[in-house]
Amino acid sequence: MISNPDSWYPGSFTKNFSWGAGRGLKKLHEAINICFEGKLEPVKRADAIKRLESDGFVWHIPLNFFLLNGKSAGENWLLIDELVYQGITFEHSKHFDKIALIAFLNSYVGEWHGATGWQAKPAPWARQFILENVRNESTWNTSAISANAIQQFIEGSGRYRAKSARKISTNLNFFLKIAGIEELDSQKIERWWVDSMFLVMDRSFSERETEVSSARASQYVLEAQYLRFSGPYSKNKELSIRPLSDLYWACGGLDRWSKDAIGARQTTELPDVHYFANSEDPFYAIYQHDPNIIKVIPRICAMLAKNLTDFEEIAEDQLVDWDPYQYIKDKTKSALDALRLKGVSPNLSAAELLKLTRGK
Repeated sequence: MISNPDSWYPGSFTKNFSWGAGRGLKKLHEAINICFEGKLEPVKRADAIKRLESDGFVWHIPLNFFLLNGKSAGENWLLIDELVYQGITFEHSKHFDKIALIAFLNSYVGEWHGATGWQAKPAPWARQFILENVRNESTWNTSAISANAIQQFIEGSGRYRAKSARKISTNLNFFLKIAGIEELDSQKIERWWVDSMFLVMDRSFSERETEVSSARASQYVLEAQYLRFSGPYSKNKELSIRPLSDLYWACGGLDRWSKDAIGARQTTELPDVHYFANSEDPFYAIYQHDPNIIKVIPRICAMLAKNLTDFEEIAEDQLVDWDPYQYIKDKTKSALDALRLKGVSPNLSAAELLKLTRGK
């Protein structure tokens, strides 16, 4: 999202959440699977509403504040993006909750016939509250998210266009807490943060409807201020934008779930590669120059990721007790072993190497 709208409206965010304390955003996870019937395929918005209502869900908040909407052939659709991919492919977890929280704070849900102009960016008040009251340079201060503090901020903004800000403030306070706003307080690159960057790129390209490129992806992440509303700043986070943008481009952006689109892309980009990964199992891509950067992508993107970027595959079971330092040691040992097999040996002693690197 490039701009913050001048006028703020609460919309259906004032409806009761009824998501249950202690369950995180499990209700949203369930709503996604009901909407899409567990399939990674776009669904008509009207059909999704019927499915949710038949299961006793209040559909307004999932569809109007979290999911990505689009218009095509006179119909309103709910589209596939990173949030839906995570919700359908994996069980509910705190990992999912953080990605959903980023989707909400990013505040772009697309357009649909019958919507008012401001509904495409439904929660600028929440986003701005985080930017001005929680994010401070390299720190993340969540002590300021009380309902009273939120209400004071909204009412003092001069942008709020409703009679009362109390209900929206109590709802936002409740939502931020159950979504895990406090757990975003890390300067490390965590997997939810990597996945959420893909979500921001999905929403940015959907908003602009431009051709995907690595340069544009990097630009859109910065314009969206993702580094500011996703936790405290770190240099490693900033440096991760480029390789993740490369991976996003290699996978075709929002086309990464389409076998036809990915097949055509592989034929164009890798004409000499004739093997097409066709499994339903996720592909875990690790950035070779920073083992903290791990991104799960559709298996059909495997060859593009391995041949067009500096990512390689890592087995899912290796991530259970992930140790990036051990990964570096293992990679270094493998490289040295490969050199020894080729008969390559060092011509400097350990003492000479230390002297050279220390400048003494």
